[in-house]
Amino acid sequence: MGFGNIFARRGHSTEFGPNDPRPTVDLPDEYRRSLDWVPQLGDIFPNFHADSTRGHIDFHDWAEGRWVYLFSHPSTRSGISATEVASIASAAEFFRERGVAVMGLCNDPAASHARWEAELAALFRLRVDFPVIDDRQAHLSRAFGMIHPKLRETMAIRKSFILDPSMRVRLMFEYPLDVGRSIDETLRAIDALQAADRTQLGVPADWETGDSLLVPPFRSTEDVRNAFGGVEVLAPFLRLVPRCPQARGPVRTEGLAPNAAPAAPDGPADRPEPRAEAQVQVFPRRADVA
Repeated sequence: MGFGNIFARRGHSTEFGPNDPRPTVDLPDEYRRSLDWVPQLGDIFPNFHADSTRGHIDFHDWAEGRWVYLFSHPSTRSGISATEVASIASAAEFFRERGVAVMGLCNDPAASHARWEAELAALFRLRVDFPVIDDRQAHLSRAFGMIHPKLRETMAIRKSFILDPSMRVRLMFEYPLDVGRSIDETLRAIDALQAADRTQLGVPADWETGDSLLVPPFRSTEDVRNAFGGVEVLAPFLRLVPRCPQARGPVRTEGLAPNAAPAAPDGPADRPEPRAEAQVQVFPRRADVA
């Protein structure tokens, strides 16, 4: 297998001197191809029109003014997908509390997905109340970077986008076909993004709601102390804002009804009482179904 320098594709010379600080990458020839655009962080997510389990959808009209969690899963024939969809459905109240509308995308037809949702409703005693896009030809999956040919040529990986109300891509997750995603981490990431937006502070590793936030380099200690009442300076680059109440402000929740407007294919199933904390773990609850 041949190798070439990745920067040669961009017009850079590969003849660097011994003290040249620029990095080099030896890229296998089979990877040296032109790449189509796919959504990246900071991009405005493009509009699309498609059929779904809730009818035809104009994405930007459907999402207008709301945070959006858009996720793909490959097939209704996957047990992993069953646990993911059930876990997301069981977290419906947690998404609504955060003002987040949920939409799925699958490479199976909408009709078969709707029948499968009825099975999940009976199995897990919940209701799938969000639309799932019919992408049986994988056109959207390819456009949004959900197809990874080294895994499957025509089947979407388990990819997630978190979009803010301006439709800007704020965060992405990618999971392989054989590993299910964490909905607890999805909710934590949404909390972190919204806390950062409300406060203009930084969010540290492993942060959870109520933990300290960080003063970013572009803000002075005095400015942040005046705004939030206290700053703990551990080092010039590590300044903490403890117990910041502004991180938990209200979020937009109106307009979320389109998620749940149509009835489930065989009628709504009984829904469990909302849990006090976002501990979303559907699969172990299988023992509760008798």
